[in-house]
Amino acid sequence: MAGNRRLGTYFVIGVGLVFMVVAPLMVILVNSAMKKQALAEAVSKARLLLDRNLATHTYFTKDLKPRLFDEIASLKSKEYFDPIWMSSTYAVRKIDKYFHQFNTEPYYYKESAVNARSPENEADEYEKLFLKDLASDPDLTQRVAIRVFDGKPFFTVLRRGEAMEDACLRCHSTPDRAPADLVRHYGPERSFNRNVGDVIQAISMKVPLAEAYANANRFSLHL
Repeated sequence: MAGNRRLGTYFVIGVGLVFMVVAPLMVILVNSAMKKQALAEAVSKARLLLDRNLATHTYFTKDLKPRLFDEIASLKSKEYFDPIWMSSTYAVRKIDKYFHQFNTEPYYYKESAVNARSPENEADEYEKLFLKDLASDPDLTQRVAIRVFDGKPFFTVLRRGEAMEDACLRCHSTPDRAPADLVRHYGPERSFNRNVGDVIQAISMKVPLAEAYANANRFSLHL
């Protein structure tokens, strides 16, 4: 009888030890799985927003600008320039500001370039390095990473932007060929001397992970 009690005691102790090892391991695995899911959702959100904005650029380049240039050819001088419809970068930046009025999540979107026409689009050092790599590696399309800003993690994406096309050179070749209204508005120094085929723009995006990670940690703590 005593031997059975001892055996039962050892069994309970063994189960307890296994539980003490397995339970924390399960919590760690659940926490890791939740963070992986948060990252997967961030990747999906970034891809959706990036593709939508690139589609907007394509619409401006292939549909809106060619049609309107033909329509206004006899109505406006060649010096005329209005960024509202003649600059897809301006339009996307403006739409992004409207987007943030409806969606308060701290997404970050920028069409970064070196010597950008708008200071809001000027590339930082990390983005400049990617632009430099794009020029030397035609197969490079994007770079992703989890980076920390002000102590908070973000999923970051850098993607190859649009290449210069003939339609773009009207405003990006040399100041003397650009509409005078554009030069008066932006000056003669920034975002000129581009060539057809140049990739002078990188799409830069950050999706916040801090809240999702905090939720995973809280759930794990309760578990």
